[in-house]
Amino acid sequence: MNRYRVRPFAFWNHDSTRVRGLTGRECAICKKLVREPFKHVAVVLDGGERWATQKDLDDPNTFRDPGYMGEFPIGPDCHKRYLLPDE
Repeated sequence: MNRYRVRPFAFWNHDSTRVRGLTGRECAICKKLVREPFKHVAVVLDGGERWATQKDLDDPNTFRDPGYMGEFPIGPDCHKRYLLPDE
């Protein structure tokens, strides 16, 4: 599972979210729209505080956690710039 050096939603301007709304196709890092099919995705946990690790995803309780936000697309530029090496 992909993890990144920056926090989820690090570069989102949350004021513009209210105006435009969300489509589910926004990059989880920069909020630019990502073309489908998504090449890069990541799971966001703890209410947007961190990316999921493989250990998190192997734990069935992770998906019942109220802080589980789901899988989000990552744009190709953000993927290249912020991807952490494999654990």
